[in-house]
Amino acid sequence: MTTATELTEARWRKSSYSQGNGNCVEVAYLDATAVGCSTVRPPTGDPATVTVIARVLPDHRRQGFGEQLYQRGLARARELGARVIGTVVLASNEDGLRFARRHGFVETERYLLPGDTVPFVDLRLTGLWDPAAAGVLLLPSGRLVRGRALRKPLPPGPVPAFGVYLLGTEPPPVEWESRWLRWPDFRLPADRALAREVLREAWVRAAAERVEVACGGGRGRTGTALACLAVLDGVPADRAVAYVREHYDPHAVETPWQKRYVARFGTPFHGAANPDGIT
Repeated sequence: MTTATELTEARWRKSSYSQGNGNCVEVAYLDATAVGCSTVRPPTGDPATVTVIARVLPDHRRQGFGEQLYQRGLARARELGARVIGTVVLASNEDGLRFARRHGFVETERYLLPGDTVPFVDLRLTGLWDPAAAGVLLLPSGRLVRGRALRKPLPPGPVPAFGVYLLGTEPPPVEWESRWLRWPDFRLPADRALAREVLREAWVRAAAERVEVACGGGRGRTGTALACLAVLDGVPADRAVAYVREHYDPHAVETPWQKRYVARFGTPFHGAANPDGIT
């Protein structure tokens, strides 16, 4: 997996809307070499369906470019007001089908165009967690967020589209988009302003994507972050810990200062980051 630093070397060139049909085509270059491209087709039908197609040349696959192209295309689809995300992959493109399924797409149709011998596969993004799956918290708005213990193996099934990892040291890279919050065990986030920003992003994205929040044991820091998401979702701050303990884990949120952090999460934080994480 190419690191985020290496991926910043890629340059992105957006074409004019091609052929007057509204499609947006973007090409990724590494130095002067084209490595892949994406196409975003504008909304059609009801509900509004946007098609996002990411392509990476064979010599540049498994280096992270497909993920970058896909995420940029997904962001464009949101800007266009997509209610449903679809994609199209040739049946012979096993890498492309594997990538789509890993990101939560399910097959809806196979068809042959006139004169073709290899069918196209239409897929649709299911997008959300199974509410009955282990660790999945249902928020009052209907958003679903998975809490997880990083010390345990990754559960079977769909992987996250976005993960927030709460650890004292930087976690290893993952195949999906993620953010790291420096958050030592039994303490609080080192940068309160950044934590608020990242958790809000997680809450927003949980409306249409599989979002997970995880720490080492999946209870203290994860429970605290989930309680903050509950506050963002409209649960009163003084009831958010109880909500998470009832609907996620009865042992969530382990320390008095974690409980105070949740209670104060609904009020603006002003001041420098607290490196010790305890107030």
